[in-house]
Amino acid sequence: LDVIIKQGTAETRYVYAGIAKILKAYTFSILVDVYGDCPYSEFNQFESGTKQPKYDQGKDIYPQLIALIDQGIADINNPAPNASKPGADDYIYKGNTTNWIKAANTLKLKLYTQVRLVQNVTAQVTALLASPSTLINSQAESFMMPFGPFGTTDDRHPAYGDYNATQRGGQLFSPWLYEIMKGRNPNILTGSIDPRIPYYIYNQKT
Repeated sequence: LDVIIKQGTAETRYVYAGIAKILKAYTFSILVDVYGDCPYSEFNQFESGTKQPKYDQGKDIYPQLIALIDQGIADINNPAPNASKPGADDYIYKGNTTNWIKAANTLKLKLYTQVRLVQNVTAQVTALLASPSTLINSQAESFMMPFGPFGTTDDRHPAYGDYNATQRGGQLFSPWLYEIMKGRNPNILTGSIDPRIPYYIYNQKT
């Protein structure tokens, strides 16, 4: 994503850069949600000599992610002349910039919701909810990466064949990871059941 951001900006392909910034913010938000502290300010600076990046606190990373989302939206709205835009190479929204902005705003709303107990974000949340048309409003607008070309319940994770279709003949799903996904691990996502379990592990055939 950093390569896309750097090259997209240099080549005035701002929509590409904007999408990459939104995806980067989403990725780091997941890292913070799962681990708390993680490398951010010194992340990906190996070439400049940073071989062991420091860990930043999640409370310091979140505001930077919100700012990165805003930068992504600004890039998508940048009317650069003759700049190419994504199409079929965009696996999530097929180049639909309106949906990307909806996903970005919805992600911001999610982040604000998660910090509301330690920070007053009433104004920010109110502003987002005041324009519901700029948020994800239907399943067709879902921020979702498909694993294949079909987009139906049979369009499963590639590991499905290993775990189910071959009767677990190749690999056995990690019991440790399964306990985490079921919310049973006492230290990681306790009590939070991962909604993707039916797609990753269980056979959905009737």
